Amino acid sequence: MAFYGTDSGVDTYFGLCTYPGRELRHRIDFKVYPRDIYAFGLIAWTGNDVLNRRLRLLAESKGYRLDDTGLFPATHGSGGKRVCCKAFHP
Repeated sequence: MAFYGTDSGVDTYFGLCTYPGRELRHRIDFKVYPRDIYAFGLIAWTGNDVLNRRLRLLAESKGYRLDDTGLFPATHGSGGKRVCCKAFHP
């Protein structure tokens, strides 16, 4: 069981549900998003996987990075890695 908070304000809980006397287990993930980035989390966690990939590729083709916490202008940092700048939250 683990509970994490992040700089973006997203709180995350990872857990494991077990049943007494049975081998069956279920993984549990809870993510709680602040209101201003809720839409990004909703798309990332409940959207169709093909839609998510296409949206992320579209963002990348326009020079942005899209994830579950926002849409970020992408710049090339050292080593060719993308570095996030200020997030755009409508």
